[in-house]
Amino acid sequence: MKSENKNLFTLLPKPAPYEASTSPFWDDAYISIGLLDAHLNPNHDAATRSLTFVEASATWIRSLVKDLDHPKLLDLGCGPGIYATYFHQQGFRVVGLDFSKRSIAYAKEQAEKKELNIVYRYQNYLDLDEKEAYDVITLIYCDYAVLSQENRLHLLKKIKQSLKPKGLFIFDVFTHQQYENEKESSTWYFSEQPGFWRNEPHMCLERHLIYEGHLHLDEYIVMDEKDNIESYRIWDQSFDEDSIKKELNAAGFNQISVYSDVCGNIYHPNSKTMGIVVSHG
Repeated sequence: MKSENKNLFTLLPKPAPYEASTSPFWDDAYISIGLLDAHLNPNHDAATRSLTFVEASATWIRSLVKDLDHPKLLDLGCGPGIYATYFHQQGFRVVGLDFSKRSIAYAKEQAEKKELNIVYRYQNYLDLDEKEAYDVITLIYCDYAVLSQENRLHLLKKIKQSLKPKGLFIFDVFTHQQYENEKESSTWYFSEQPGFWRNEPHMCLERHLIYEGHLHLDEYIVMDEKDNIESYRIWDQSFDEDSIKKELNAAGFNQISVYSDVCGNIYHPNSKTMGIVVSHG
């Protein structure tokens, strides 16, 4: 069926900040196949960082709560369970949440196959509603800034509620250095074969758009042979130390440590990422 009230010309104007995609992205029945493949591909880090990095990250995060026996950890945006598996190996009791049915199904299958006691739930983490349940909550690979400021504040309050006293929230964001030389751009291609976006011939217009306040958008406008058209929008907000601390303070978090990444490397001004450790009380 042809998409109603949508055509290329209605989608070409610059979207408003954090305007939603016109169709699901993370949980799309076909696109999620390519997303899962990206997570599991060891040759690039488009969806998951290298296993060497993941292992080092899990080891460092465990060191932050080394005095706790079998601490309970919630991995937000767990994908197919790569980080969750390494957390489990470090002695955490792990719960993984993700909004991709395909990734959660794969994670459950692998946990059962390997006899790993990891709980996986298909859930939007904005709907998190638990009280003092976790020693550690993680949100890794810069997923935090995919959310609008309003939704980030909402999530931070949910996380604070879900942490035990002295619990840790650990996440990462891109710094302004990530986009230092970026300019707006657009390109398009036509694929006669199935590809990442569609299991049929399709055209894709790719755009990188820049907004005030260090906000960036990667947009993919995809049209098939029946003129069905959708826009997939991946937003990102970059931060510096002051701006991320201000946002965390607004949610009631005041004990904040900043690193260059979630492996605990010392923060330096030229780092393209920041790893943030926030203590609840």
